Amino acid sequence: MELISADRDLSGLFHSPIMSLGNFDGVHLGHQLLIRRVCEDARKEGVSSVVYTFDPHPLSVLTPQRCPPLITSHGQKIELISALGVQFILVARFTPSYAAQSAREFVEKIIHRQIGPKKIIIGENFSFGRNRQGDPGLLAELGGTMGFEVEAVPRVRLEDTVVSSTLIRDFLIRGEVRAASRYLGRHHKIEGMVITGHNRGRAMGYPTANISLTGGICPAEGVYAVRVKIGKDLWPGVSSIGRNLTFGEEPLSIEVHIFGLEENLYGKEIKILFVERLRDQCRFAGMAELIAQISQDVARSKEILARAR
Repeated sequence: MELISADRDLSGLFHSPIMSLGNFDGVHLGHQLLIRRVCEDARKEGVSSVVYTFDPHPLSVLTPQRCPPLITSHGQKIELISALGVQFILVARFTPSYAAQSAREFVEKIIHRQIGPKKIIIGENFSFGRNRQGDPGLLAELGGTMGFEVEAVPRVRLEDTVVSSTLIRDFLIRGEVRAASRYLGRHHKIEGMVITGHNRGRAMGYPTANISLTGGICPAEGVYAVRVKIGKDLWPGVSSIGRNLTFGEEPLSIEVHIFGLEENLYGKEIKILFVERLRDQCRFAGMAELIAQISQDVARSKEILARAR
């Protein structure tokens, strides 16, 4: 995969590629279908596959107060799209002047003149241009005059529910990580740097790595069965997201106890994959009660992870 800034001159870089466009936050099952179709059609036609996306999220520029927390960081999004086999990812820097382009101007100046696609595959709800005035119908109309084909793909459904970033985001905000994973097509992942904590876990016999979040939306407060990726290795564990109520309400912290790992992780970036929610956060009467509950959490997490994919 080659990552290219869409702010540079792209003319002459491609020869009639097949492409898709969108924000692709979460790179969920619907996004994956579009991108795989782009890759498959490009292989059949013997041309390049291209995905065109934006950074930052358009709402963070246009109406910051309405911009939702993103399911994936920009880096995570690029990694996930790349894993689907696309050859080129074009990233446009989204600015007020970029947003001011009319739909027709965007297609003519950027899509047609700069990229020159043979075919564009988009979702049926795709919109573009100033005030989101463009839709698949307009894109197809413009394609008829500019020489490219447009295919609008129906939205993916699971049991009559449309797969969407909004739905997945709502699941995660409620801590429903198992439901979110069905629509993502994978376990939700956050990334973070291991930082110094209070060392209470070690004193209780369950050492934890405290995480400073760097990517991905954090699920609701609670305790979760997780897998932890450190380098190329994947470890089972249990993660707590909360405010350490037993010790007095503290700032929100993300901690993970990794089964069987005693390595010093301070300063390392790790990735936490959420498999299933175990329980809500609770305030315990004392240390003994908390240790007993952690022991139960560890045992249950091991059972869940042993049978989970």
